[in-house]
Amino acid sequence: MASRNTPGTSGQNLTKQERREQAREAARKLQEQEAKRAKRNRILAIIGTIALVAVVGLAVWLIVRSGPDDTGSDGDWADFNRAESVFTEDRPENVTDQGGITIGASGEAGSVNEGAPEVDIYFDYLCSWCNKLEGESGEELAQMAKDGEITLVYQPVSIMGQDFSDQSATADFFLAENAPEYYLDFHNELFLQKTNPLFEDGADQTLPTVDDIVEIAESVGIPDDTIADLKEAVETGAYDDTIASAYEQWTANGQTGTPGVIINDRQLADWTEGKLIQYAKQAGEE
Repeated sequence: MASRNTPGTSGQNLTKQERREQAREAARKLQEQEAKRAKRNRILAIIGTIALVAVVGLAVWLIVRSGPDDTGSDGDWADFNRAESVFTEDRPENVTDQGGITIGASGEAGSVNEGAPEVDIYFDYLCSWCNKLEGESGEELAQMAKDGEITLVYQPVSIMGQDFSDQSATADFFLAENAPEYYLDFHNELFLQKTNPLFEDGADQTLPTVDDIVEIAESVGIPDDTIADLKEAVETGAYDDTIASAYEQWTANGQTGTPGVIINDRQLADWTEGKLIQYAKQAGEE
């Protein structure tokens, strides 16, 4: 039978010193386990905090990118610096070196009203605030351009992260180049019939498709052969380089959200409640 001093026997056969060493070892292991548990909890807490910050940051980012700019330094106005053009000589016809599509008295893309104030609108068809602006002021802005009171400049920019943002911007640039006399009607009807309804209470949230773009093109009278070319351009991403340059120019010009409203190189920070039309008219009187 093993003696009381034989290592490896039960706790009852250990000496007092051996039991003390055994207790210390057990305590040491418990401390290690507790330290590991605390470290794991700290890591999980940090990850949770990072995730929460990311979610909050994303929510703020989406709101900023799809809402009026309220950083005005002078009442309703904010500073605007038009950067040097990033576009190459290969940009589409009737598209400015800032990525804009001008509308003058003829109502055609590429036309201007010499000497009239310039009103630039940066927009994405899927931006909720862009739809609000279009519903509130779009028709009157178009009429002011046709009456020679302003040169209206639409600046398509794809920022909402959806295929339709690219597809609709492609349609805009294609029509500006290939069917300029139909561009304004197409622009207005695409907002009115296909994207405005998305933001109504209880609306179906299914996003428009290429077929919806074709439907609007047909409704405004664009010839069949041009519609066929339009559909091909949209489906193949024929204007992807132009869309990328438009986004780069938007960023270079200090824009962080849509719609961006620029009147004679001053940014209108609050365009709501009729202020856009009011200031556009005032610009023509100065």
